[in-house]
Amino acid sequence: MNKKIASILLVFMVFSLQAMAQNVATFTVRIENVSTATTLQPSDGSMQAVPVSPGVWAIHTWPAPLFTVGEADRGDGLEAIAEDGSPGMLADALSSQDGIIKSNIFNTPVGAEMPAPIGPGGAYEIKFMAVQGSYFSFAGMFVPSNDLVLATGEMGLSLFNPDGSPASGDMTEFISIWDVGSEENEEPGVGANQVQRQSGPNTGPADSNPLVRLVDDGFTYPQVSDVIKVSITSSMAIPFSVKIENVSTDSTLKPSDGSMQFIPFAPGVWALHGQPGALFTAGQADYGLGLEGIAEDGNPAELGATIAGQEGVYAAAVFNTPAGAESPGPLLPANSYEFTVFASEGMNLSFATMFVPSNDLFYAPDENGIPLFDETGMPKAGDATQYLMLWDAGTEENEEPGVGANQAQRQVGPNTGPTDSNSLVRLVDDSFTYPNLDDVIRLTITPLQTFDFILRVENVSTGTTLQPSDGSMQAVPLAPGAWAVHTGAAPIFTTGEADRGEGLEAISEDGSPAMLAGNLAGSSGIIASGVFSVPEGAEGPAPIGPGGAYEFTFSAFWGAKVSLATMFIPSNDLFFSPDEQGVDLFDAQGMPIAGDITQSFSLWDAGTEENEEPGVGPNQAQRQSGANTGPADSNTLVRMVSDAFTYPATEAVIRVTINPAPTSVAGDESGDLVPGNFSLAQNYPNPFNPSTSISYALNEAGRVQVAIYNLLGEKIVNLVDGYQETGNYSINWDARNSNGVRVASGIYFYRLESNNRSAVRRMMLLK
Repeated sequence: MNKKIASILLVFMVFSLQAMAQNVATFTVRIENVSTATTLQPSDGSMQAVPVSPGVWAIHTWPAPLFTVGEADRGDGLEAIAEDGSPGMLADALSSQDGIIKSNIFNTPVGAEMPAPIGPGGAYEIKFMAVQGSYFSFAGMFVPSNDLVLATGEMGLSLFNPDGSPASGDMTEFISIWDVGSEENEEPGVGANQVQRQSGPNTGPADSNPLVRLVDDGFTYPQVSDVIKVSITSSMAIPFSVKIENVSTDSTLKPSDGSMQFIPFAPGVWALHGQPGALFTAGQADYGLGLEGIAEDGNPAELGATIAGQEGVYAAAVFNTPAGAESPGPLLPANSYEFTVFASEGMNLSFATMFVPSNDLFYAPDENGIPLFDETGMPKAGDATQYLMLWDAGTEENEEPGVGANQAQRQVGPNTGPTDSNSLVRLVDDSFTYPNLDDVIRLTITPLQTFDFILRVENVSTGTTLQPSDGSMQAVPLAPGAWAVHTGAAPIFTTGEADRGEGLEAISEDGSPAMLAGNLAGSSGIIASGVFSVPEGAEGPAPIGPGGAYEFTFSAFWGAKVSLATMFIPSNDLFFSPDEQGVDLFDAQGMPIAGDITQSFSLWDAGTEENEEPGVGPNQAQRQSGANTGPADSNTLVRMVSDAFTYPATEAVIRVTINPAPTSVAGDESGDLVPGNFSLAQNYPNPFNPSTSISYALNEAGRVQVAIYNLLGEKIVNLVDGYQETGNYSINWDARNSNGVRVASGIYFYRLESNNRSAVRRMMLLK
């Protein structure tokens, strides 16, 4: 193998990205100070507790986000934590670091209102959401020291177990005391240059050993487990589809000037949170995080950038593009904003969108948000408009809706109206007339059923597929690549625009997918992402030649698409990929697709390096002297390959197939409906509208009941209730209850019972 390709492939083993992001879960990390007044016993005869300072945490896919063992501190801010308990600098540096999904400071003890260190009995809690393949790292100062931190190792804690379940339990054994190597150590608890006694920050002499390492200096330290306890609690998250519809008409708003108007909404921000007050608190002034920008001008940018880092917020994002539109814009009648959120039990949804013909009004639920799960832990579904209210942000004086001179459509510039004399966020209450909320907005929330898919990339080229002008005949090897399951458009590239610099160039020139996979993880609209790098039957990463294949598995829900990119190796910067929209994973009836999807793939030019004849160019991967050595392409735009050279047909090189992974339920491991097995098949179609078919098999005669239940466990209707012989059966359900009334969209369960055996499956009605 070419030495350069071999060295590139080593990266894949280091980063272990082969199976990223198949599941989503919410996590709470609790860092407790369990020291006592006698935990530290220095030589001066005193006895001390061990305070722990505020610190920094990160969710990451690449190793060593905070430090590398055996290397000097990077100067990003770890020294400020280790010497002075100051996390701000490192938090800022992490926010733009490759491989970081999310990072922030932890500094406010549980139950406190202000940042502070924690002493015995105190705790910090960190709450976040993460995808499979993610790791958690943190560092907080071991306070009675010169430059020591309590931290995870450079790899961090894996947030998911090998079986895909989220990690939970006591993680203290993975925490160590690390010496940052920036200041000379003194005996812990008595040193003159330690934070409680030093005359100012960074006043001790420099360490003669500048390398980050486990503390080893001749002094006596307590066991980590005698100082802190680090535990993780977690729960799997499920996807919800959120739809905000504009149901106003041309006559919904009737101001005093005699005009009649519809009511547009502006782009907004959503947040998933576990405690009240994510976006605002009724009766208090606007937090100053950006809600004013939404309420006055329909601009969600500031709030979207600040809200995700707030305490108690698991996830947040901007929604700004109406369904079916290609670019952001306001929401007009008969249109909707639609987005997907992943949530676990105990999480609520909040959002805010501007009531446009106003000065500073917005639609939102109250500060508690909308509960996505009921008291039994089941996901809620259906119309949630009753949770919404029209709020006054208290930032600008109200004028009559639809005619005010300082309202968005008529104001001379942002934020031009007089300040509101009442600065508190409250339900709108002035002398003006507003339409009924139900005549303006409709909110629908639907839990989404997920399916597992197996995607297979095969090399079907032969020794004669590529026939360059030098008379040789060659196969076409394919390199490891990156994949993404997504709801947004263009996750990897946009046709007719330049490469974004996020890692596509590294795939298309050198077959290196790590950078792109790292940037995709956690990006807006990305459900799951990762690399495929280990050929079927191989033990380590490698390219695939004729007959070779990559295979990977992921989960997706209705409406999702899949994209991937893999290098056409005998080229300068070409890659196989579907177009920027990706490949639909479900058909028009909501059923998962299956079979050959190669027709959706094309050969693309990344526009980063000048093309040479395929298979002979001196700057192509097998022959170039080093990475990125060819001249730059004069056309920098990503496009389908179009030059003077001859290329084989896509289907002569690559075959891409996708199939839903097999599933099982109680009493049915194979899914086959064979008399002799007691089994219940997945309904078809699913999701469905207006009817679906349910099939089952009986291995012995007896009384049989097939019933439909809602999410509350209430029986909707009996489809079968009587004696049946051994055999295969099928019955249709037309989405009506026992009274003949059609039920609402959402998740339902169907249950087969006979002879003391039962099986249950889930299905979705989408209208």
